[in-house]
Amino acid sequence: MKKKFIYIKPKTEDAEEFFNTKMLGLQSCELIKDQEQQYLLKPIKTNFVFWMNKSNDMNWVLDK
Repeated sequence: MKKKFIYIKPKTEDAEEFFNTKMLGLQSCELIKDQEQQYLLKPIKTNFVFWMNKSNDMNWVLDK
């Protein structure tokens, strides 16, 4: 099965710090699970996952 990727960018200062330190400044995240209102994402080059709301997420926005 082919992996799907989503590109995100930070909206808040905390997300910006997380983005730069933990995600190494890379916007690509592997889509692990697509639920009705959330995505479960795994940033490339890391070994952790996190949830992001599809709309109105307080820390992240989709980068198209």
